[in-house]
Amino acid sequence: MAGDWIKIQHVTPDKPEVWQMAASLGIDADAVVGKLVRVWVWADQQSVDGTCHAASVTKALLDRMVSVAGFCDCMVAAGWMLESDDGITFTNFDRHNGTSAKKRAQANDRQTSRRERYKSVTREEKRRNIYTCKARTF
Repeated sequence: MAGDWIKIQHVTPDKPEVWQMAASLGIDADAVVGKLVRVWVWADQQSVDGTCHAASVTKALLDRMVSVAGFCDCMVAAGWMLESDDGITFTNFDRHNGTSAKKRAQANDRQTSRRERYKSVTREEKRRNIYTCKARTF
């Protein structure tokens, strides 16, 4: 569906965690970002709050999904995933995934767009007023 998406920050490809994962796994940093997106999309589809309690959801399963052994261990080391007896949890899930995060991001985009439109109209009106005032004083 067109409405299904996840939020990725512009800085993600350049984060030190990405470069550390690339070095540890012996793969390109761009491949790491692509595989992170793959895992995060899966988490967005399978979890409401970023926690996967099913016994079948393991780091090994996710490693197979991205075709890189040890990928999830690197995610844990980077702080992007937690593993406990209860299952796997994706940290900061609510900031980037789920319905509320999407609504916040869309509202932010709308507000930014409104501000930009307001600024451009205001600047144009100021220019007109300056030229009008100058023309009257001569």
